[in-house]
Amino acid sequence: METYEYEEVVKEISELITKCKEEIERTDNKIKEYARKGEDIVSKEISLFLKTWNETSYEVLERIRDCQDALEESIYIGVIGHYSHGKSSLINSLVLSQGYKKTILPTGSGIVTAKVTLLEFCPGNNIELYGYFKEDKEPELISEEWYERLAKTNVDNPYDYFLIKIGYEKTADRDLYKTLSAYKIDIFDTPGLGSVYWKDLSEWEKWSENFDLVLLCIDCNQINEKTSAILSESLNLCRDKIILPIVTKWDKWKSGPDYKNISDDHLAQKKAKELLIRWLPQLKDSIEKGIIYFVSSQNYINGKECEPEHQDLFSEQWNVDQVRFALANVVKEKKSKVIRGKRKSKNTLTKKRIDAILNSLSSIEEAWNKLIESCESTLPTFALKIEVLSLFDDGVNKFQRELRGYCSALAGELESIVQDGVNTLSDYSKISEKQNEISENIDSYYKKKNQLLVDNYIHKWAEDYIKTPVFMRLRKSIEDEKGKIRVDEIEEEFKEYIERYINKIQNDVISLKPVHYNSIFLKEIAFQTMKSIFQTLLKLLWNPQILIIVVIVSILSLILSLILSLINWILSWISCIPFVGKYIYNFIVSSIRSCIEFIGSHILKPILKWILSWILPWILPIFIPIFLIVYAYILFKNYKKAKEKVLHDVKEELRNRFNFNSFLNMIGNIISLRYCNDLMEEIKESINDFLDDLQKEEIVKTFKEFRKKMYGLENDIIKQKNIINNIKRS
Repeated sequence: METYEYEEVVKEISELITKCKEEIERTDNKIKEYARKGEDIVSKEISLFLKTWNETSYEVLERIRDCQDALEESIYIGVIGHYSHGKSSLINSLVLSQGYKKTILPTGSGIVTAKVTLLEFCPGNNIELYGYFKEDKEPELISEEWYERLAKTNVDNPYDYFLIKIGYEKTADRDLYKTLSAYKIDIFDTPGLGSVYWKDLSEWEKWSENFDLVLLCIDCNQINEKTSAILSESLNLCRDKIILPIVTKWDKWKSGPDYKNISDDHLAQKKAKELLIRWLPQLKDSIEKGIIYFVSSQNYINGKECEPEHQDLFSEQWNVDQVRFALANVVKEKKSKVIRGKRKSKNTLTKKRIDAILNSLSSIEEAWNKLIESCESTLPTFALKIEVLSLFDDGVNKFQRELRGYCSALAGELESIVQDGVNTLSDYSKISEKQNEISENIDSYYKKKNQLLVDNYIHKWAEDYIKTPVFMRLRKSIEDEKGKIRVDEIEEEFKEYIERYINKIQNDVISLKPVHYNSIFLKEIAFQTMKSIFQTLLKLLWNPQILIIVVIVSILSLILSLILSLINWILSWISCIPFVGKYIYNFIVSSIRSCIEFIGSHILKPILKWILSWILPWILPIFIPIFLIVYAYILFKNYKKAKEKVLHDVKEELRNRFNFNSFLNMIGNIISLRYCNDLMEEIKESINDFLDDLQKEEIVKTFKEFRKKMYGLENDIIKQKNIINNIKRS
C-alpha cells in the first residue's frame, strides 16, 4: 500500500468528519433557537421531532468523536524487559543508522530509564523532546541534556512521561518509520521491570493495555528464575498481544554461567531457547515457530564490524536489521511469519488502524441513517404548514375555477343575446332602436345572473373549498386554547374578506357603448352617381382602340399634308419654266380646284345638310330621356347599396365588439379576479404567520438544508471509505 495515499485519505476523512460535526452542531443550534420562538402556541408534533433530533444527532456526534479518536489515537509498540536488559539500546539501534555517534535514549548499567518515553515519528529530520505533566498542562519542550539528566532516577523529575518526536528522514529505515508516522504507530520505551517505578503492578497494567505489539528484551546471561519471577506476571497481562522475544547482548553469551562447556554459537542459541521455554513458558509457541531474535545492539551502535567467526549467526548489522524487518512485517506486510505464528484473530498494525477507521466510519454511517430515517418519519406530520397552505391554495384554485367557469358561461349567454338581436336587425332606420334594445336586454340579464352568483354560489364555494378544509385541519392540530382562539380570529377575518369581495362585485353593471354610424344623404349619392357616370365615360373614351384610331388618322393627316407640300413645291418649280411651265401649272391648279369644288358641292354639302336637318332633331329628344332614366336607375341602386352597407357594417361591428371574448373581459373586470387574488393573499398571509408561530417552519427548512448538505458529505465519506478498503486489500 502507498503510505502517501493513506495519509491523504486520512487527512480527507478527518476534514470531512470535522465538517459533519460542525454542520450538525450548527444545525442543532439553529433548531434550538427556532424552537424557543413562539412558545405560547405549539403544535403537538414539535416535541416529537425535537426529541428525535436530540437523540439521533447526539449519537452521530458520539460516532464522529469515536472516528476522530480512531484517526488520532496512536497504536503503541511497547518495548519491555527487566532493567538493564538493553531495551533502550535496542530502540536506539532500531531507529538510528549503524555507527551513529549520538543516541536518542540514554543507556547504561543499572536503572537508567526512570520514566516512560514515547517515540513518535514525523516528517523531517529533526528530533524534539517534550515533557508531559500529570496535571492538565501543556507539554514543555526540553533539551537533550536536560532529558538525559531527568531520565536518571536520582534527579527530581516533574514530568509524568516523555515524548520524543523523530523525523523519519533521520532514521535507519525511512520507509518503515514513515509508515509508522502515517499510521500513528509509536514506540514505548518503558522503565525496566523490577525497578521501583513498577512497585504497583496496576500501574504496569494501565500502560500495557495500550500496547498492540510487545518487543520483549531479555539479557542472554539473565535467563533465569529471578528474571522469570519478574517477567512472568507482566507477560500474562500481555497474553492477547503479539510478542517478539529478543535476546540482547548476544555477543557476550560466552561470559554467562549458563553456557559453560559450550563453544559453538548454534549450541548456545539452542541452550538459550531451552532456558526461555523453561523459565518463560509463555514464549514457547513463538520459540518453537522460530520467532526469536539474537542481537547485539551495542556493537551495532558502536559501528563494530562482525567478526568472521560470528558471521554465520549475525548479519552485518548484528541482527538488528532482522528485528527491524520483523517489525515491518508486523506493521504492514500482508503475509508475515510473525503473524502466522500468533492467533488467527491477530492482524498487522496498519490493518488494525484501517479496521478501526472503517469500523468508526461504518458506525457514523449507521448513526446518520438512523438520524435521517427517524427525523424524516416525523416530518410528514410535522410539516403542517405545507399541508394547510396546500389545502388553502387548492381551495382558492377551485373557487376561482368556479368563478371563471361561471364567467365563461355568462359570456356565452350574453353573446347569444347580442347575436339574436343583430340577426333581427334588417332595417336601416331601426339601427339605433335595436342597439338600445340589445343593451337593455344585456343589462337586465347580467343583473339577474350576478345576483344569482352572489346569493347562491360565492358563499357556498368559499365554504366548501376553502373555509371547511383549511380551518378543520388547523383545529385538528391544536390543543391549547390560545391556538384555538387564533384560529377563530382568522376564520372571522376570512368571512370579512368574502363580504368585501361580494360588495365589490355586487353593484357593478355591464354598459354597452352603441356603434356609431354616418347618416345617408340623397344629394351626396346623386353627386357620387354623376361622378361615377363621367368616370365611366372617361374610361370608355380612354379605350385603347379609340386611341389607336386617333393615332392612325393623325399619321394619315400628316402624310397628306406632306404630299400637298410636295405637290406645291413641284408646281412652284414648274411655274418657273417659261410658257410650258405656266401652262402646266394653270392646268393642274384649275383641275384640283374643280375637283375640290365638285366634292364639296356634290358630296360633303348634301351629307352635312342631311345630318343637320334629319338626324339631330330626332336623336337629341330620344337620348336625353334615356340618359335621365339610366341616371335615376343608377342613383336609386347606389342609394340602396349605401343603406345596405351601413346596416351590414353596424351589424358586423356589433358582432365583433360584443363577442364572447369581449364579454369575458368585461365580466372578468367586474368579477375582479385580481381583487379576489389580493384578498386571498391577505388571508393566506394571516394563516402563514399563524403557522409560523405554530409549526416553526424554519426547523423543517433547516433540517432539509442540513440533510442536503450532509448527503454530499456522506457521499464523500463513502468514497474515502472505499479508497481505504482498497488500500486494505492492497
